[in-house]
Amino acid sequence: SGGDEMTRTSCGTCPSGFSCSGTSEKIECSAGYFAAANSSACSPCGDDSYYSAAGAGSCTKCSAGWITSGGNSTTRTSCSECRSGHACAGTSVEIECAAGTYADAGASSCSPCLAGTASAAAAANCTDCGADDRYSSNEAAKCDRCRPGSFTSGGDEMTRTSCGTCPSGFSCSGTFEKVECSAGYF
Repeated sequence: SGGDEMTRTSCGTCPSGFSCSGTSEKIECSAGYFAAANSSACSPCGDDSYYSAAGAGSCTKCSAGWITSGGNSTTRTSCSECRSGHACAGTSVEIECAAGTYADAGASSCSPCLAGTASAAAAANCTDCGADDRYSSNEAAKCDRCRPGSFTSGGDEMTRTSCGTCPSGFSCSGTFEKVECSAGYF
């Protein structure tokens, strides 16, 4: 450190985030690499779940619900929130939610849609079946129509959960309503 290039009077400790080869030059570590103080070389973060910016003294673990990117599997340079409709475990792998499941942004796993709702693949939420003659079971990709001669049950008029055969002595239009037949009819 003191003096000029030709007359150095002392040696200084290499700061963290830099590599120092023993000359007067200190080289900043690139993103995806790190160096503790007094290091002669920068090292890769070494794992798909760790990342660093340029000049890092250590790498940071990416949390579940977030995704690493940039660099390669040992030199990730950033960590960002997982997109809705996907699940992330803190690595570079982003898993699309299957039909019948959903995930908010920042989710580490996909959640199942409840009966009376449904979702397509990569959904941020589940959608109500939306009509008294439509129904679904748990983890449904779509809602089905309950045909005339049958009736819906469970949930409410927007989230029916099952469809059954109309009992004898009743007329059913495929909705929740069962109309009892009058005397002389069946």
